[in-house]
Amino acid sequence: MCMACELLQGIDIEALSPSEGLPRNPVHFPDGTGAADVADFHPSADEVGAAGRLRRVPALRSNQHWRAEALRPVWQALVADPTATHSLGLSKSAIDDFQSVQRAKREGRLGAATRFVVAIPTPYSIIAGLDAASCSSALLAALERVIATEIAELLKAVPPEELTIQFDVCAETRLWESRGKDLGAPRELPERLLESAVKIADAVPTEAELGWHFCHRGPQGEAAAPHDAAQVTRLAGAIIASTDRQPAFVDIPVPATRDDADYFTPLANFALWPSMDVYLALVHAGDEVEAAWRRFYAASTVLSRFGVSPACGSDPQAVLPVLGQLLARAAPDVPFDD
Repeated sequence: MCMACELLQGIDIEALSPSEGLPRNPVHFPDGTGAADVADFHPSADEVGAAGRLRRVPALRSNQHWRAEALRPVWQALVADPTATHSLGLSKSAIDDFQSVQRAKREGRLGAATRFVVAIPTPYSIIAGLDAASCSSALLAALERVIATEIAELLKAVPPEELTIQFDVCAETRLWESRGKDLGAPRELPERLLESAVKIADAVPTEAELGWHFCHRGPQGEAAAPHDAAQVTRLAGAIIASTDRQPAFVDIPVPATRDDADYFTPLANFALWPSMDVYLALVHAGDEVEAAWRRFYAASTVLSRFGVSPACGSDPQAVLPVLGQLLARAAPDVPFDD
């Protein structure tokens, strides 16, 4: 049985599919299955929460293409010849997963409005993940073309109205967080990275959803400890303002140590985009529900409506019980303005 089939087999899809009214706290899985064994990843409706929370089904196997050992041959070939054409291998594995999604829809296990989300790292995140010593404009442009080609191949099999493209903005987030400290970054790099965001966003057709996943984690899994969410909010705002379209969602990191309102205060700026989902990655590996609840409640003092996601790199299977308990508790305990 294919991986997507295994994922869908254990989920009460009908209960989780989007309803006419949007859920108060939707759920997003930015990493697909992360480190979990796909065969064991069977979230039920009780675990994830009320109907309509899970609005997108993640591609599963595509995440293996973001590992350094898979990306390095492509990178080395582009260093040798930035004009050459190369494939990341994303489209084939994602298309295989999508066949399972279509089958689930035909069988009535997946709602027709549920989208298929494929995560793709930004060109700069690919470069930084390989510990590359240089980041020339030519190599960024080469990776922009590679990503656009992958999306074009994906669209040959996946209708855009059923697709969500999520760009993983990892290295850019760390760069923005270290502004003033990372003296090795060229002065013109931030502006070039915003141009890069525009180019990859332009590769996503308007019928498809576009989302941005921001992450504090470094190539070795280390996490930043920012003072607050100001820099990641500025980066998200700059990307949104630079592109010609509003994204369907942003996914924002929340450090495990931050359960104070001060961290979340800058997120109030997202009220400028009321139709955009804001997911907060506030459920961490090893969490007790009380710890996740403190982060959730602090966020609720700033944002009246937001979604919840596992922290980047978490094992979804391990955090599902806490995630479900958190959402069950949130419904009656947190006042929201409807």
